[in-house]
Amino acid sequence: MTKAPKRSLADDLLPLTPAWGMEYLPRVVAGDPDAVRCLIFVAQNNQRGKIVAALWKHRVAPEVLRVALADGYDHDHSHVCNAFRRRSLVAAFRWAKFPTDHLADEFTIWRGGSGDLAYLLSGFSWTRDRDIACWFAMRFAGIHPPPRLYRATVKREQVLAHLTGREEDEILIEPFSVSVVKTDGDVAAWKKAAHRHCQRVAKYIDALNDRSGSDIQIAEAAQ
Repeated sequence: MTKAPKRSLADDLLPLTPAWGMEYLPRVVAGDPDAVRCLIFVAQNNQRGKIVAALWKHRVAPEVLRVALADGYDHDHSHVCNAFRRRSLVAAFRWAKFPTDHLADEFTIWRGGSGDLAYLLSGFSWTRDRDIACWFAMRFAGIHPPPRLYRATVKREQVLAHLTGREEDEILIEPFSVSVVKTDGDVAAWKKAAHRHCQRVAKYIDALNDRSGSDIQIAEAAQ
């Protein structure tokens, strides 16, 4: 029986790339991290995880996979997780060699959400910012009670990646890799912390809008 020819990276990426992203495909195949970032940006939401998985399948260079994982996870973390088996996603993050030297040898992380402890421990995403974790705890509290907030201590070598693209001070660790987890606070305290986070986000958005307005004024003045 004749074996099917081995598929190339281009073969795997072609059906995942929209027409308006085809210009990036040759550079992605050549290993250009900037082109990978552009392709992740223009891809459809449900294709981003598959693009990252294709790059992992072909074992692209760590710096290339690092861009794909960071941007793909920031845009559509659920699609990235769905495109991998859990063990493979852990291996991919380790292959990408995200820098962690800037982190303390040991530090506290939080994870907020709904569901039982086992469900929350099955996720990758934690944060060093307690207020953000409280917001996640309260986000769907009215739909999927009860809210929960857990605190854990991790060592730097446990960290798969530290992501800041969504301003969430996000720490990714292997699911079920923390041994001691404690509930931190109560619902009343979580509501206050979530409100603080919302106020902070509102100020951040206002600052971005002010900066955008200034940039437009500068551009108009230069014409």
